[in-house]
Amino acid sequence: MKFFELLDQKEIETIHENALRLLNEVGVLFNYDPAVEILKKAGCRADGQKVFFETALVEELRTLPPAEFTLYGRCAETNVVFNQNALVMIPCYGSPFVLDLDKGRREGVREDFVNFTKLTQESPHIDMASTVPCEMTDIPLKKRTAEYIRTTLEYCDKPMVVSKDVKTMRYAFEQCSILYGDRASLIAQPRFISITDSFSPMSYDGTMLKMMIYCAENGIPQRIGGLGVAGLTTPVTLAGNLSQMTAEALAGIVLTQLIRPGVPVVLNNSSSCADMKSLGLTLGAPESALVCVGTAQMARFYGFPCRSGGAVSDAKVVDAQAGAESMMNLLTSALSGTNYILHACGILESYMVSSLEKFIVDEESCGIVKHLRKGIPVNEDTLAFDTLKQVGPQGEFVTHPHTLAQFRSLYNPRLFDRNSYLQWEENGSEDIAVTANKEWKKRVESYVRPGLPKDIRKTLSSYVDSI
Repeated sequence: MKFFELLDQKEIETIHENALRLLNEVGVLFNYDPAVEILKKAGCRADGQKVFFETALVEELRTLPPAEFTLYGRCAETNVVFNQNALVMIPCYGSPFVLDLDKGRREGVREDFVNFTKLTQESPHIDMASTVPCEMTDIPLKKRTAEYIRTTLEYCDKPMVVSKDVKTMRYAFEQCSILYGDRASLIAQPRFISITDSFSPMSYDGTMLKMMIYCAENGIPQRIGGLGVAGLTTPVTLAGNLSQMTAEALAGIVLTQLIRPGVPVVLNNSSSCADMKSLGLTLGAPESALVCVGTAQMARFYGFPCRSGGAVSDAKVVDAQAGAESMMNLLTSALSGTNYILHACGILESYMVSSLEKFIVDEESCGIVKHLRKGIPVNEDTLAFDTLKQVGPQGEFVTHPHTLAQFRSLYNPRLFDRNSYLQWEENGSEDIAVTANKEWKKRVESYVRPGLPKDIRKTLSSYVDSI
């Protein structure tokens, strides 16, 4: 299908040239000396930890990441392919708080984490597991990060998203080795992707750089870039935001390709703007959607898969604001050609809350936008000339064989109500949040754990206990 675009080719090239100029004249601060040394050896100029990139080097190395790569699940059916036609959905990630209708807003605990992971495993629309769908505040900090990985591997057989620091990457790599084999096996068939964030404006901190280098050395795909806040950490103008965030992402990508040429990357820019009254981040602003479109266009220009957007909202509960903002961002993500949508379901309160009811509502929206992304197939069968000829003027199509053969091509919602008012009233007059509350509980109750040998489970538990 044709993707929704806002920038013409000249404007894309202008933003690219502006990003190159930023890299060459402004530079990027790398707060980790080993990263600076790698870049200096490649011919970059450095003033302390500020690195200036030669345009020729950037132009050369940006061509090395593959246009397509695969993340592998526990079975072939759960493998996920990343390319510029992909639409990969990942649920909420990193929220400290959880919300549901029964217990209200609270700190997340392991039970909540398990419930989100069960919903992910059972979802027909969510392609990958989040290793932090919420916090586990009832698990000691020393073991918590390793327990994120162990629990995800136990309850879900889909590929994973992993982030935080180099220690977390080691936990993920070593636990995946217990399931899937040695380092060479994991490089040949990666099982997770990292989230490597820049620190706007125009810098990377030591935590991210250590993780970036470890991932590149071990062939772990990385989503590289950051979240800039227009008016606070990037220029308030979106062309300035796109220029800066593209420059930051390219700087990180260059470093990865110097370490391991051809290691897979995904270009990221999940920026939005500040609410200029409160100076807080706002995700429900239309600027979020505009940045998403521009980022997708920049990624196509470079030939990388792209991450941006998501079903994100500033709303505090599952209400009309949550639905409007989330669908605006999710639909824009899908129709602009974004390939990797993190926070595709469950997020409220500007990343602060993961909602079990919103997970279910957003999941339905994910199904809708995946259906829209398929476009309109045009062929002899779909044109239906013979069917129209047979039915003729003022005929009916309900009983025609063509309808019986094709009606499953129409999207059939699992959650959204299409009944008449009287039917809805007879069914209890439920608000969508109430329906979603019943649905997530039903799904958790009927969940079937994917196969994992007892000795593997025991080894994973021993691994966490040893930390």
